[in-house]
Amino acid sequence: MTLADEPLDVLASGREPDRRRRAAVAFLVVTVLALGVVGWAVDRHGRHAEFSALVACRDRAFAAIDDARGLTSSMAEYVRPSLNFDTGVSSEGLYGMVAHAAAPAVPALSAAEAGCRTVRVRAWHGAQTRARDVLLSYVGAEASLYRATAADGHAFYGANPTAGQRQAAAAAVDDARPGWLLVRP
Repeated sequence: MTLADEPLDVLASGREPDRRRRAAVAFLVVTVLALGVVGWAVDRHGRHAEFSALVACRDRAFAAIDDARGLTSSMAEYVRPSLNFDTGVSSEGLYGMVAHAAAPAVPALSAAEAGCRTVRVRAWHGAQTRARDVLLSYVGAEASLYRATAADGHAFYGANPTAGQRQAAAAAVDDARPGWLLVRP
């Protein structure tokens, strides 16, 4: 049936254009939904990739920090009794021993810090962004502490600027774990 064969009242009602309009709207809705699902899947994959990079960064950084702490702390504890009592040994030499113990850890800590800075997180991924920021803050503070200690052993005996930050960094990364439908399990 063509438009010429349609009665005048059908043409006046505009049924044919309504069908076309509904088909166009349905096509647009299906297209938008399909693009939304594809976008969601791509974003979800990105969240998982970011989380994996954050976990790898955290593990490398924590390993470097643990190595630095082990070497430096053992030397600091070894010389501490001599620092507390007048044993006739130059205290500057003892602080130098602590600085010497911290020096080999500085390159590994600097590399861990630089590696964490390379982790890219999309701005709208709030949990991953917070985790990266907390982790960078902690790793940066530890790296600064050991750089200062390597330059002057006195720095290791001051107040610990990183107290409590390790647990906060670990928790922030764990909290950034994406779940199904972006809801954490």
